[in-house]
Amino acid sequence: MQLQLQELVESLVARHEADFALLRADLRDAVSEVASRWADRYPVAASMSGHNRCTSVRQTLISMFARRGEFPFASLRASEGPGLSVVLQDGLGTKIRVRKWPTDNLGQRYRSVETPPPGQSTALEQARQQLLDEGLDAPVFPRPMAGPSEVFVLWWADSDEAELRGAELAAVSGIDSGSSVQILAAVPLPQLQPTQTAASASPAPQGDFDEDDESSQAGGTTPA
Repeated sequence: MQLQLQELVESLVARHEADFALLRADLRDAVSEVASRWADRYPVAASMSGHNRCTSVRQTLISMFARRGEFPFASLRASEGPGLSVVLQDGLGTKIRVRKWPTDNLGQRYRSVETPPPGQSTALEQARQQLLDEGLDAPVFPRPMAGPSEVFVLWWADSDEAELRGAELAAVSGIDSGSSVQILAAVPLPQLQPTQTAASASPAPQGDFDEDDESSQAGGTTPA
């Protein structure tokens, strides 16, 4: 399962490389803009509630997309989903939501990866799990079995919550449960190259798009 999911996220990033690079730049600008916008009330952005910060980042992204016109990306469709969620969809119908990394217990964001020992059939059924910090005595997300997964763009900020520190495309199980959320596969979003600009997003997305299934986009208890 892990290999298939890893191949999926890698192929999505390769297929829409320019768009994901542009989205990463959007996230960078949105995170810093939100911190600046609230600076009079929260001089340290990390003191702002996570719900307020994440909602503001999502709203800023949606506004950025709208300013670029009907098609803010070259090959990805962008839309606003239920609960002010940010939804991307490619021409093959893959839906991708943009969320903050699903925990505030970041510390230093170094992650080790648990892989199943060879020759153990039961272990081969376990989902690969990425941890948030090195040197922990126990996994942050200890449940070994993964449920159904969805594809997300996950982003995280620096310790002050004032600047984007990273973003990746990931297959995630149980994103709204801090006790069971698992990152099953992940690929960092590419950096925007100097020659790439928003103008590169002008062509209309290709392929047929189905209407968003609002039930599949419903947000959980964790804001992002």
